[in-house]
Amino acid sequence: MGSHKTGVEGDGLGDWRLQAATRLAADLPAAYVGGPAHKAGTALILTMMADAPGHARLAFPTPSAPALALSAGFRSAELAAQLWPQVTFSQTLTPEGPGEAVAAEHVGTLFAYFEACIAAANSSFQAIEAFANETIARLLTGTMELPRRNGPELMTAEQIERTVATDEKLGTVLPKLLNLAPIKGQAEWELFKKLKDVRDASTHFKSGDQYPSNGTASNGSLYYLLLNTDPRQYPVAAVRVISRLLAGAGQPRWLTHLAEKHAVTTTGRAK
Repeated sequence: MGSHKTGVEGDGLGDWRLQAATRLAADLPAAYVGGPAHKAGTALILTMMADAPGHARLAFPTPSAPALALSAGFRSAELAAQLWPQVTFSQTLTPEGPGEAVAAEHVGTLFAYFEACIAAANSSFQAIEAFANETIARLLTGTMELPRRNGPELMTAEQIERTVATDEKLGTVLPKLLNLAPIKGQAEWELFKKLKDVRDASTHFKSGDQYPSNGTASNGSLYYLLLNTDPRQYPVAAVRVISRLLAGAGQPRWLTHLAEKHAVTTTGRAK
């Protein structure tokens, strides 16, 4: 993963994880007596306020939820990528013939690798879900008709956020809102499905994923996936899925930054 300074980091607008950052187009007078006035060109960011222990009415810049989650995904993936080469193996015999075993002194390292992989996958999926919910809330001002078990139903943005599965949001809701061709069948959809497999298996941790009945992790089970997937693919998949949904539209600063920093090819254009 790259470590060079990106264009976003040099644009003078502040941290790349900000939810919204721009510059004033004209002078802005004080909004209240004694309040600050600002000149055209001043960086403008979205802020929010919350109480915290010892800090009443604490104001702070609003972070982008997808950016936080995706940053956590990349950090966990990088940690996993560093841990895996540290695991050593020894030759052993299995009921099916010669095999390998993890050296006893590196079992803890292997488990730390699993932890980092699971964190990377879950954070990356969370980034996609946060992006989908934010976009739906921002663009859907009325209702949208969606097929339900008992027939078509008009749903508000809040209802969609709360009750519709992420794959339906990506496959149906967002393409309608963004006036895009469906992403189902596209390369990005396959990346999403692979990410979702790991996220679902690690979120629900069914008994077959915890320990298979025959003692061998089958193709598609959680530990099989963790051992056979480069963990860096999880956040990269999230970047590519979100970028694909923004094809033809401007990319947010956080997505532009991560795509450049980690050399991810995207389909959207920067704004």
